[in-house]
Amino acid sequence: MLSDIGLNAILDNCPNLEHLDLRLCLNVNFVGDLEKRCSERIKVVRRPDDSTHDYPYDVFFYDANSFDDYYPEVDYPEDDDPYYPEDHYFPATFDHYGDDQYDIDIFGFIQI
Repeated sequence: MLSDIGLNAILDNCPNLEHLDLRLCLNVNFVGDLEKRCSERIKVVRRPDDSTHDYPYDVFFYDANSFDDYYPEVDYPEDDDPYYPEDHYFPATFDHYGDDQYDIDIFGFIQI
């Protein structure tokens, strides 16, 4: 998201910039002399609240609060696949190098 800080960086580092379209950059507030700097240095400036009616592309506004609407919960096939039981991936105990007298749990403790 572009903010006043980012806009200042653009103005400081792009001296030959002639066109700047800030439409729907709603975090740009033109605090201080930022608007004056834009109008003095750039020929065409589109403000954040300017109309997008003449914009040739579809306008997409992403609302960070509606993340779940764009990325619904994914259902992975292995979640429902009974082919491998859960203890295949997470064994509760295992034999120590094939020696049956030592059963070690997943935390490394010897079970006697």
